[in-house]
Amino acid sequence: MKAALIEKNRDLLYETDDLPSQYDSVVNSHQESSVTGQNWLQQVAKTCVEQFHKTAKNAPDTNPSGRCRVDVEIYGSQYQLAADTSAEYLRKLAEDVDIRMKRTADLNPGNGPMRVAILALLGLVSEVEQIAQKLKEQENLIAERCNEIEHDIENLLNVS
Repeated sequence: MKAALIEKNRDLLYETDDLPSQYDSVVNSHQESSVTGQNWLQQVAKTCVEQFHKTAKNAPDTNPSGRCRVDVEIYGSQYQLAADTSAEYLRKLAEDVDIRMKRTADLNPGNGPMRVAILALLGLVSEVEQIAQKLKEQENLIAERCNEIEHDIENLLNVS
């Protein structure tokens, strides 16, 4: 049973930067524990979180590659984000995602975090598609107007 819990949670943690190695070392240290099942998993998770926070407190705002790194909270969960942009921008993006997820959860009560995230993402993609459509319409209007201006200039040059 421990082996299944270890693998399931390792897969989830491999989506983050530094947690997999911390997770593996914590699991190894708790492997011989007499605690089993959910209590064992909670013990491992608590130790992982404690180690993560100790590491995060001592970490600089950028990693060796020069990327910005910030800790944010989105929909009640903590994440460490890293990107080639400013910390303020990352925080703003995280805040926007958090707001969208909370709004989505309010409109769709009873859904779990994954479903809320998917619904929020669908809403965001819909907004992007609408903006892209408006942009395309504006490009078409500009192209039409350019053609009209070109036609008017040709007429003026021929009149002279």
